[in-house]
Amino acid sequence: MGVSKILPPDDLEPIKLIIHRADHTGEPFEIEHLLEHYRGEYRWKRDNRWPYPNLDPDIDFVIYTDAGFESYGQEQTKKEIRRQNARLRILYDISRAFTETNFAQHSILSTLEVIVRLCAELIGDTCIISLLSDDGDWLEPVAFFSMYSEVSACLKQVLPSIRFKLGRDLGACVASEKQPLLIPQISQDKIFKVIGQEYRSSMKRFGTPTWLIVPICTHGEIIGTLGLARAKPGQPYQQEDYILLYDLAERIALEIKNVRLYEETKKRSTDLARSNALSQRLVQVQEAERRQIARELHDAIGQILTGLSLMLKTVTTLSLEEQKVRLREASSMVNDLMKVVREQSLNLRPSMLDDLGLLPTLLWHFERFSAHTGVQVFFQHNGIAETRFPGDIETAMYRIVQEALTNVARHANVKAVEVIVRANNGSLRLGVIDKGKGFNIGALETQVSCGLTGMRERASLLGGSFEVKSNPGQGTELEATIPLNGQ
Repeated sequence: MGVSKILPPDDLEPIKLIIHRADHTGEPFEIEHLLEHYRGEYRWKRDNRWPYPNLDPDIDFVIYTDAGFESYGQEQTKKEIRRQNARLRILYDISRAFTETNFAQHSILSTLEVIVRLCAELIGDTCIISLLSDDGDWLEPVAFFSMYSEVSACLKQVLPSIRFKLGRDLGACVASEKQPLLIPQISQDKIFKVIGQEYRSSMKRFGTPTWLIVPICTHGEIIGTLGLARAKPGQPYQQEDYILLYDLAERIALEIKNVRLYEETKKRSTDLARSNALSQRLVQVQEAERRQIARELHDAIGQILTGLSLMLKTVTTLSLEEQKVRLREASSMVNDLMKVVREQSLNLRPSMLDDLGLLPTLLWHFERFSAHTGVQVFFQHNGIAETRFPGDIETAMYRIVQEALTNVARHANVKAVEVIVRANNGSLRLGVIDKGKGFNIGALETQVSCGLTGMRERASLLGGSFEVKSNPGQGTELEATIPLNGQ
């Protein structure tokens, strides 16, 4: 059957003209035309052929088509199928990136880095994920990827050092309004009107005529944005791109929520374990303090009371003059006992700490310490004169100073020690420095030794920090910081 029988009547003469012209010039040609299908419907067909010279124009012409060429409609369908398959394959990779996230080993950022790369490959060309800052006022880029190396290099240089103020920059406006933003084409002049001056030089290098940004929300709460940029004029993002990106943003929001729940649960577990360990260490410290108090009571007060008891038992058998001598001795022992009891009371807690505050109590303790040990204390202070701090803070600071000086007297083998106490920037800071023997900190990490555990826990219970720096033969430096937020 001749081709003229299956061509649309209106196309027959134009197609004949094209074919005969090609035969005359001797050049190959490609033609797209409608061709009647065996079912009676017309379909588009693309034909490639070489001319056949000397073909009689009065004879019904024939188009010779290579067997490898298909109809135009079928080829377009296959192209679309291949494109959709590629999208599905990348979507599968994205889903796998979500499902294979190991919360115990990786942070959410590693997953987001995979997502931006796949989004750039799937939709094109540059993808950026920004998350809301802790204070809720800024968007901070956390992951990005571009199909173009020069763009990636620029983003790598610029993004880590910038953040977007909510309500000012485009992405931040999306976060503020919780609404997507699709800009099919935008000139750099318009971009420059809504972004900071510091970002414009980077924009000039590659430009972004097409933008698509969607909010990342969970339960109505904005947590970030997912944005795409395509530097290809005439190829704006389509509705299907927006739908796909919005679905991905929902998956990202769910993933971030799960990671944050995991991290919160992990933190609570860690805090609970730390609290349990802290309780155990406090019990150990308390027991050590009780043993020390019991030993001092037995060695000092117990011995005096035992001697006084034996003396009084025999006084009735003595002569009057001997009784007077014995009573004078007993009175002296009672005075010694009162001194011991007063000393023990001051060691347990000096009353002036409650009455006068931290600075007078420290000055009194330094004088008493130097008198008993011969170690001179060089004291510097700032911001604590005529200032009262919460009772628990004053007690903790005094106890840390007391224990630190006790360690110096017992272990440092020095004649002087420096103590610095400053109140500034919302915290009370202590430094105790000696140039004595020093010690190996690593050897004491697993031991409740030299009161270090007690000092560390006193600071920790008030939300503070405690650090010791020391090396054998190089002295010791102790630093403790207690916040004054509750003041």
